[in-house]
Amino acid sequence: WMMVMAFVSFVQVLQALSKIPLDWPNELTEFFKILQIASIPGFFTVFELRSECIMGTSTIAALIRDAAIPLIPFFNFGVIFLIFLCLGKKLYKPYVLNVIASVIVGFFVSICAMAVQLFPYEQMPAPNTKRFVRAMPGVELYSSTWYSCLPITLLAVVVYCGGSFVYVLRGVVIAPRRVTEDETFAEQYDFILGDINPAAWWWIVINLSYAFILSLIQAISGDVFVQIYMSMLLLTCIILIQLAVQPNVHRSVNNVEITLSLTNLVFLIFATAFFKEEDLLAQDTALHAWIMIAVIGLVLVFTVFSIINWVRDALKSTPLGKAARVAFRARDVMTMLSQLPESKFLGLASQMQESDRQLLKRTTDMLVGVFLKQQASKSLFRQRVIPGAEFKVWDPAGTAAEAYKHVRSKEAHKALEENARIRGKVRILADDLRKARIGPVTVARHVEAANHRLEERQEARERAEEIAENGGKVGIIRRVKDQMDSIKKKMLAIAAKTPVLAGAKHFLSVFFGGSFVLKMTCDQYLKEVRKGHCRLNDDELKQIFNVFDVAGDGKVGISDFFHLLSAMAPPEGYTDDDEEQEWDEKTEAEDKEAGGMNRSQTNLTSVSYPPISPQDTGAGLGMGAGADADDVGISFKGSDQADNNEKNEQSAAELQPSPEPEPGAESNAAPQNKQEDEQEEEEHTISV
Repeated sequence: WMMVMAFVSFVQVLQALSKIPLDWPNELTEFFKILQIASIPGFFTVFELRSECIMGTSTIAALIRDAAIPLIPFFNFGVIFLIFLCLGKKLYKPYVLNVIASVIVGFFVSICAMAVQLFPYEQMPAPNTKRFVRAMPGVELYSSTWYSCLPITLLAVVVYCGGSFVYVLRGVVIAPRRVTEDETFAEQYDFILGDINPAAWWWIVINLSYAFILSLIQAISGDVFVQIYMSMLLLTCIILIQLAVQPNVHRSVNNVEITLSLTNLVFLIFATAFFKEEDLLAQDTALHAWIMIAVIGLVLVFTVFSIINWVRDALKSTPLGKAARVAFRARDVMTMLSQLPESKFLGLASQMQESDRQLLKRTTDMLVGVFLKQQASKSLFRQRVIPGAEFKVWDPAGTAAEAYKHVRSKEAHKALEENARIRGKVRILADDLRKARIGPVTVARHVEAANHRLEERQEARERAEEIAENGGKVGIIRRVKDQMDSIKKKMLAIAAKTPVLAGAKHFLSVFFGGSFVLKMTCDQYLKEVRKGHCRLNDDELKQIFNVFDVAGDGKVGISDFFHLLSAMAPPEGYTDDDEEQEWDEKTEAEDKEAGGMNRSQTNLTSVSYPPISPQDTGAGLGMGAGADADDVGISFKGSDQADNNEKNEQSAAELQPSPEPEPGAESNAAPQNKQEDEQEEEEHTISV
């Protein structure tokens, strides 16, 4: 049935395009007479229905006759209603409304052409300057007869075009919610929802807009060049949208509709060979040039905005963060699906449409190729290039047997439990960091400062060794190098305080990676996390770090780290698809004033999760009495072994579990942290 309606629409569009005033050859003229049946005035001509005997021969009478044709379904159901009333029965209202709407929508191209038939005109040959209505050759444009017919035309446009748009648009807007609440809604709007891709239920609005704009092009301009070129542009846009959306649930229907639209486009392309000679001589080349410039400009603007949008999305999250967000969401859904009983799963699967089945098939092929590193099929068109993997075709029966084996042996349960424990630890870590207002900017600032201090110490050692080799004298080369290093430090300091330069650095890290990406080691990670008074012990934190260390080089990008936290532990109620993580961070001034991210000075509502028991996180939420001081791994202060031991002992003492501080005790945390920073600065000065 959808193919039949697609063919009916194709005939209506072809009949509307045949009204473009070209020098059509006789063969096409005879062919167009057959297409007249697709138009309302042509319907009376082809079937020789003589309404003049009843309504008269005036122009207004013919216009009223045409405007009354779309009311036939209402008249028919009125008669059926009286018959049912006599029989003591009632018509089912949703079915009646659906049938009427289906008829109007199915013939909307012809209805729009009828509604605006008073506006398309033809210019008489020079020197005659008169213009006559194309559908009514005896009516001159803007004459008294034309104005007497205008109210009927405007009423038809408002009722048929505007009324149809309002009714359809209302159904499209409320469909996602009403279809789940009202059982009769789907029956009343079956002309919108039936055999349509559920993800493209709004396609009917595109169809109606296409039909109305096609008729409007011929109504607003008498220039044959504008009519044919604008019609070609409209058809091209519709074809591109249809290729991207695939609105019908059946692929064959989509292919037929696209083929018919391409046929109309080819028809217009070849129709350019039939321009009249007077039209070619009188054409406004400047107007056509401006139209070409406008089209090219729109394409350029679209391209620029697409690039800007792509850059904006790329700057919001790293590639690893984007992949993790989508992958973990999909994995959570698949975990929920694995718990469904087979009967319920099959019942829900039976409700999939053809487009859903095709999409699920492509998704399965992607999962097999990306995660199992196998080819989805022997068919070349379903295979993909998988670098570094052995060429192996996926065996669905083997996968089903292996899955059954894992479930029966409880291996799947163990893997799910382990994954759940890790997710629970990540949730605790993310919650603690959000409470402490520690985010990517804060951590990056600290790591950069630590790396800068290490570089200074290394440079100081190299300088001292070089001076010692020269007998205590500073050479010219060393002086030049010291001067260059001084300039470099000043430039880096300026860049850190300049938003434009800092943004450029972030841009380079996103699009070029490599050395531009700021990474942290496990020791740096532990030190920064401890500033948030994390409830996990070192072993649990290291386990999370190893999970996030995708490259296996002992380092994790700071941006990747927080994006992975957002993906595995999103804030409660966060349903937005935005790729940007939400971290309320301390400013640099607050960081310095707090003396190193003191959690006691934060006053934010944390993210609430369901209670997590110690069994869910392996070793529990506390630090654990057996925490080893060496697990802290702080290697940023001083180079002497005694200093390192002293710092490790101090850190181990700080990390021991302690009861909640009494009121007033937290006020000493900031001076203590400040004292540690002063001691660190003093050690750094002595080292230099």
